[in-house]
Amino acid sequence: MSPHSHELPHGAILVLGAGELGMAVLRHLAPRCQALARPLAVLVSPRSLQAPDAAQARRQAELRAMGVCLLSFDLQDGSEAALAALLQPFDTVLNCTGFVAGPGTQTRITGAVLAAGVRRYFPWQFGVDYDIVGTGSGQPVFDEQYAVRQQLRGQSATAWVIVSTGMFTSFLFDPAFGLVDFDGDVVRALGSWETRLTVTTPDDIGRLTSAIVLEAPAIRDRVVYVAGDTLSYGRLAEIVEEVTGRPFRRELLTPERLAADLAGQPGDGMARYRSAFARGDGMWWDKENTYNAQRGIATVDVRTWLHAHGGLWHPAARRLAREGRDAGRLQSCVSSSAFSQPMRPLPASSRWASRALAAVSGRLKSNSTLSPCVTLKRVAPAPSSSRRSMPSIAYGTVQRRDLWRTMAVFSACNSACATLSV
Repeated sequence: MSPHSHELPHGAILVLGAGELGMAVLRHLAPRCQALARPLAVLVSPRSLQAPDAAQARRQAELRAMGVCLLSFDLQDGSEAALAALLQPFDTVLNCTGFVAGPGTQTRITGAVLAAGVRRYFPWQFGVDYDIVGTGSGQPVFDEQYAVRQQLRGQSATAWVIVSTGMFTSFLFDPAFGLVDFDGDVVRALGSWETRLTVTTPDDIGRLTSAIVLEAPAIRDRVVYVAGDTLSYGRLAEIVEEVTGRPFRRELLTPERLAADLAGQPGDGMARYRSAFARGDGMWWDKENTYNAQRGIATVDVRTWLHAHGGLWHPAARRLAREGRDAGRLQSCVSSSAFSQPMRPLPASSRWASRALAAVSGRLKSNSTLSPCVTLKRVAPAPSSSRRSMPSIAYGTVQRRDLWRTMAVFSACNSACATLSV
């Protein structure tokens, strides 16, 4: 029987990596695999299983609760042959590891997948269009990603699916990347203000990838494009001003300036990324032609994401962050009441908290386990010497049916920014 037969979707699935993207994929894939009685496993590092830190322990407990089997392998020191032996029982492998083991990680993993005879492989290609970018972009990571595509196309025993997502939406606002400076109120463009790029959130990538994995008839030997948003740097500047309600100075980083910056700091990874994204080609595609748009699957655009992360740009949160003070935490808790309570007036000093009700996390929309209402509270920070919880003030509740219109206001930003935990 051909390895590309209609029976391809059946069998055990292995996800490599339980980081931000791996967890997003697993959270969406696990319930669907359980419904189909398809075994699902995840590959993590031996150290994370033997001596997990607090975050790893929480993720592992979550994975076990979802029925995901945990396997361990050292991608940095383990041999390609040993990895191939581990992969051999699996029908489908999804690679969410990134370059955790340094240069050569992805070509080595791809070699092991092909040697194992895995029937279908989703490589770590959750990024730009490496066919268009090709080699010589100035970013060695991109060169290796292009080499992986050549490996896959040079054989026919293993079917492959590449999911092109653009950059993570959050990367647009990463201070190290330097596009948006909320302290200095500056937005920068790479190359030109008309240069475009595509972005997608990890949660949307996880949701769409799980759908692509299980779609029938099976998708194989092709690049599948998804997008949360496609926009120019000029449009990004407009959205930032519209959401924050204040003007931002615009600064153009020309290709010549970016090349000079890279020449001065050739080992700077962010300088390489800025130089690569300034080219535009291969960094974007029309959202209308994507997998999600063609199937009517809603995704989070840049405006929605920015509304959901007010802790990055709201003046009060930024001021508290600069002062190094703990602003307390905004938490959501499930209300036992089926009726929405009216909002209580907020003191002027806590006016930023009122934005919470206009910014509850969109992922609650599809969570059927929630009670009808969600109550928002501002919880005073407990002294470091005390483990007792401090009294909280309830500001009001939101009907679950209205949550889809609202997004989370403050994301975790150290301990100095208010957050909305869901």
